[in-house]
Amino acid sequence: MGWMSLCNPDYASYSLTERKGWLRLHPSTTDLSTTASPTFVARRQTELNFSATALFDLSHLTEGMQTGMTAYAAPLNHYDVVAEKRNGLIFIKSQVRLGQTCHCEKEIALSGNRAYLRITSDKDFYYLMASPDGIDFIQLAKMEYRFLSTETIGGFTGVMLGVFAQSDHEADKGYADADWFEYIH
Repeated sequence: MGWMSLCNPDYASYSLTERKGWLRLHPSTTDLSTTASPTFVARRQTELNFSATALFDLSHLTEGMQTGMTAYAAPLNHYDVVAEKRNGLIFIKSQVRLGQTCHCEKEIALSGNRAYLRITSDKDFYYLMASPDGIDFIQLAKMEYRFLSTETIGGFTGVMLGVFAQSDHEADKGYADADWFEYIH
């Protein structure tokens, strides 16, 4: 009941039945930085201090496909933990979007096909993290809280925390599976 998407979702991009117990995300060519309906499902951030974590199976990512977790305020204001397949390898990176600027602070290579992606926050910063085992998390970026606030960017919706999948290829047959999403405050 607390989950939402952007604009009018394409329900064919999501499945809870293709892999029982998992949310399957089929990528869209609409990415998070456009004003349209990307493959994206999220819940509202309701506290300043929180930890949001999701477990992804990345076995079926295709070349150039991206999936991950986001703290999303607007198309041009979001902080993402992104898993991407390049040259046959899976990389996890931070991706910060502030207006026309898109920046990757840090990137790591993943040795397996599963990744725990996490975004945490205190009243001053968001922390973008990843882990191959769910125990030892690597901080990929630390970004100021204010750049996603309505006081700074305007608007009225507030930040949403969620998962997404996107690709540059229209007929991309890849997908990502999310086993669970946990929000602790």
